Amino acid sequence: MAPEILAGSPYNAKADLWSLGVLVFEALFGHAPYASCNLSQLRAQALSSAPITIPPNSLSPDCMDFLSRLLQKDPMRRISYEDLFSHPYPDLIHAPCAESHQTAIRIVTDAIHHDRENNSRRAFSLYCEALNYLIPLAYGEADATRKKELYSKVEEYRRRAQQLASKHQPLPVITTNSTHSHTSLHVLAEAIPNLKSGLEIGETGDMYLAEGNYELALEKLKASLAILIQFCEAETSSSQLKPLLAHQVCECKLILGLFRR
Repeated sequence: MAPEILAGSPYNAKADLWSLGVLVFEALFGHAPYASCNLSQLRAQALSSAPITIPPNSLSPDCMDFLSRLLQKDPMRRISYEDLFSHPYPDLIHAPCAESHQTAIRIVTDAIHHDRENNSRRAFSLYCEALNYLIPLAYGEADATRKKELYSKVEEYRRRAQQLASKHQPLPVITTNSTHSHTSLHVLAEAIPNLKSGLEIGETGDMYLAEGNYELALEKLKASLAILIQFCEAETSSSQLKPLLAHQVCECKLILGLFRR
């Protein structure tokens, strides 16, 4: 229940946006914002001026912006419906509609053309964009036969996108525990602001990748890679940072191999 309703104040359709924010929070973190509170505590916290705490470093910037704007206690500061429908995080532009299939076909046709022309970067981008339309379309399809056909196309284009990426020879895998390397590098980077910034940009790219926002993910990961390579080349072979940076560079290049033509 939105704070303005709990306060007995006048309210409008924006109260539903608060409820949407609570549902999104619960979907992301497995519990509602005030899940451990009893009813009186819930009311007190909802009516307090303190903002809802969203766990840091767990969401992409787009997701964080979307959720924090939904959960504004002041309805005047809460996201508008117009901004909701155009926000990049829910990505409603790819929501299934009557035109989705034709749009996907047009994009795939373009992807195949670039694929045949050996323009791998553009083809990969277009296959990913087509999947952004086809996956929600397949998921929401009620007819079993049609659903199977759509998922078959999804797998076909997903495989081709992966093949384009795997054409490029990856760097040798460094025999270092990945989690340990990641943690150690972040600890050392605390004293090096530019390196810390490069790692944070890479983490943002990982978040976009997990959310299916491939274009922004690749943009962020490329920016991160440029910073990491600069630091890696500057380190001596005896440096403690050198193998950790090399490992991180390797991970970035495995994702961005498509762009190293």
